[in-house]
Amino acid sequence: MRKIIFLSLFVFLITSGFGCKGLSAEEQEAIKPIALNYWRVYDDSDSFSDIIAAYNALHPNVAINYKKLRPEEFETELINALAEDRGPDMFSIQNTWLTAYQSKILPMPASVRVVSQRTEGSYQKKLVVDIANVPTPTAKQIQDTYVGAVATDVIRPEINAQGQPVKNIWGIPMALDTLVLYYNKTMLDAAGIAEPPKTWEDFQKDVKSLSKISPENKILQSGAAMGTSKNVLRAVDILALLMMQNGTVMGGENNYPSFNLMPQEVKLPTTPAAQASSRMIRKC
Repeated sequence: MRKIIFLSLFVFLITSGFGCKGLSAEEQEAIKPIALNYWRVYDDSDSFSDIIAAYNALHPNVAINYKKLRPEEFETELINALAEDRGPDMFSIQNTWLTAYQSKILPMPASVRVVSQRTEGSYQKKLVVDIANVPTPTAKQIQDTYVGAVATDVIRPEINAQGQPVKNIWGIPMALDTLVLYYNKTMLDAAGIAEPPKTWEDFQKDVKSLSKISPENKILQSGAAMGTSKNVLRAVDILALLMMQNGTVMGGENNYPSFNLMPQEVKLPTTPAAQASSRMIRKC
């Protein structure tokens, strides 16, 4: 039910600078202007304007071009761009998409070359360029820093060329989405509902109280904006939530779903997963 969005980096060039007088050839090369292209869906560019501005303050010669794509075109456009060697330097994908792109990207390196600049001197300004190899987060740091779901998604145990087991990291999380229930307090008050529902049973009861149907059997007021799998973006998440609230065992051996299992203390004529699914079909 979770969606984690990841930022996969293809190019680790963090550079900046102005004026090359007194700099070595390596430093001059390091601060040349560069443009990084970042692709994403859903968010407009202003969502990242503060982050980009803060980065530009440290690295003024780096231009970050943000491109928002429509969800229905993102995957096709990204795959075609990677195949034609015109892919973005950075892009964000859902955690469930990682396996599909794993063969087209490289895991995070142990360190990245970071270039920054600063000025020294009160009267005669002098440009100082700092170049350093900065270690990237380790698998243990990922596990210790983020919620457990992140490590499960981005850390993939593999065998390297030397035949040794390694834990490669294939992305860094941008966010962890959580399902939330939004409600209209005015409508709840009008229906005599004191507080929003806390259980699926309460939800079903409140939806009936809130719904208004005309004599012609037309919906005048819907008790919940649940929709269907065809018009609700997170329909799978909602169904998974209902399954878990109903007692479904979501993970069995080898971390594969086992929807047919039930906790021993739950005695039901059918599986919890089937009951949750049928309730969603009948009531929503």
